[in-house]
Amino acid sequence: MTRQVADFVKSVALFVVYAVFLLISSIFVLIVFIGEQFLPPRSDHHADRYAGWMPGRAGMIAMDVAAIILAYLAADYARCAFYMHTAWPEQVEGYGSTLGIHLRMLAAVVVVWPIVLSVVGWYRPARRSHSWRIRRTLSSMLIVGLTMSAVALIIQRSLFPRAQIAFVLIALPFATALVRSLTLAVGQLIRLQTARSRSVDWV
Repeated sequence: MTRQVADFVKSVALFVVYAVFLLISSIFVLIVFIGEQFLPPRSDHHADRYAGWMPGRAGMIAMDVAAIILAYLAADYARCAFYMHTAWPEQVEGYGSTLGIHLRMLAAVVVVWPIVLSVVGWYRPARRSHSWRIRRTLSSMLIVGLTMSAVALIIQRSLFPRAQIAFVLIALPFATALVRSLTLAVGQLIRLQTARSRSVDWV
């Protein structure tokens, strides 16, 4: 009974850490984008960029960090619900909650994902064909999958669910598209509101 209570308290505490980690990352995204929106342009190049409201490198990295966190959480929940048919967070007999394992894996992929995207060229300002996007997306996902497999060998190899890797790779493109679309839409709305208020001030 005492062990069950201790496992329950541990699961709740880890869940709180999970939620706070996600919340802080989301707030960081908002701060970066709102800050970029209201900083005055320093040259014609910057003015052109702000006219279309495209985020800079720091903004893109912030979006991708939020996307990988969202994808990992969604993948973990989907794996428990539809693959393992068990409650989330998953409880392993004789071990307890696996949230601690997932937190360590998430800490690794949060660092690796932006680095991978930077290496394959996603953050370079350039026009890209659909074939380029498909090739770079597949190669980035392959590198992340291999990285997760390597990290799984280090942290509780027998307990980390290999299916989690597949679920993350499936969820990652959708999470990235969702986070970027929503953030760019909010940024565009802020830009329009700012432009409207400035035009009113000039009247």
